[in-house]
Amino acid sequence: MVRAAEERLAGAWAAFAAGKGGPPDKELMAEVARLRRDCDKRLAAILDGFNKSGKADARTGSERPSAH
Repeated sequence: MVRAAEERLAGAWAAFAAGKGGPPDKELMAEVARLRRDCDKRLAAILDGFNKSGKADARTGSERPSAH
């Protein structure tokens, strides 16, 4: 859903840049922003679930080779 909305927005901006219409509707821009926020929240929840399940977190350095 996010990609489709972003593609519609990109098409609207391209048409505007080509002089084939006005700027994208505020509603479309708001929809893209809302969908992106929802998607980001879902991804963060999934990643948080992985970290809590005991999988190595790349930020901890547990997967880095020894510095010797």
